[in-house]
Amino acid sequence: FTRYALNQVNKEFNIDIDHLDNNYFLIIEFTDQKKFIDMLETLHNKGHANEIIISTNNSQKELIWQYRLLISESISRSSPIKFDVAVPIKNISKLIIKLECFFKENKKYTLILFGHLGDGNLHVNVLKNEGGCKPEDINFIEKNIHSIVLDLSGTLSAEHGIGLNKIKAFMHYENKTKIDVIKNLKQFFDNKKILNPGKLVK
Repeated sequence: FTRYALNQVNKEFNIDIDHLDNNYFLIIEFTDQKKFIDMLETLHNKGHANEIIISTNNSQKELIWQYRLLISESISRSSPIKFDVAVPIKNISKLIIKLECFFKENKKYTLILFGHLGDGNLHVNVLKNEGGCKPEDINFIEKNIHSIVLDLSGTLSAEHGIGLNKIKAFMHYENKTKIDVIKNLKQFFDNKKILNPGKLVK
């Protein structure tokens, strides 16, 4: 998660973050302590990590996770525009950089990022700084975020599926061959059209 996400948690829940003075935060859980400590030392020595905090008991672990788990709740009252996207792991840092560059040029929005770096899944949340998001805001944001994700060989949905909200975007951007395969599978297994009707494939 990013500093902006952490600031939002602090704003809503007044949690002390004065000791956390970085732009990006990564929570890692491990089983082989010796090997993992050696890896952390290497990362720190190469300048890839500014600060490393290791929990020594469950209370500390829960406190660390609290920063991450409260992010969604901290932005819920702001009616964020939400995206659940994924890119190949090799492109996840590129995705974060491109998104941050885009929103630096569009300052009326605040970008809140958190996700799962291990599988390239990023939760992108966009808050409008004043006035709330109107349909034209949503269309503008969706078009640009989808373009960034697809340019990095990504997908418009990761762990939360297509659902109802992403049908239009999926049909617009997705490979026609893949859509035809989905339609054929639907026809083969559900020729009476009784399973989950009116959703992705009608």
